[in-house]
Amino acid sequence: MVLSMAPVHRLECTPLGRPGSGPGRREEITMMNWYGSGMSGWGYALMTISMVLFWGALIAGIVLLVRHLGRSGQQTPAPPSQPPAPEQLLAERFARGEIDEQEYRQRLAVLQGAGQAADGQARPAARTSTR
Repeated sequence: MVLSMAPVHRLECTPLGRPGSGPGRREEITMMNWYGSGMSGWGYALMTISMVLFWGALIAGIVLLVRHLGRSGQQTPAPPSQPPAPEQLLAERFARGEIDEQEYRQRLAVLQGAGQAADGQARPAARTSTR
């Protein structure tokens, strides 16, 4: 015998149009798993929370998948083998307009003077054309 915890509701009705049934005869219909008017408030709350969690997990999974696939195609650039020379950095700043010609020439002279003091030999002056 199987025991069920589901509620059993019994309805009584009179059969119509069946042979052998008379006006005073009643029939009993048993309905299992019938919970009356529907879900309670807790049922609606659990359904809402589980739906929000499901859609949140699905959207987060899609976002993480797109980010992972988008990142795998990119490669980090290799670092330069040698840092640029000070004169090259100064020329780049002059080209970008960060410093004017007078400041460029002064700083270039200082750099060339520092190179001469470190080597003990005079470096040839850099030839720059005037604009």
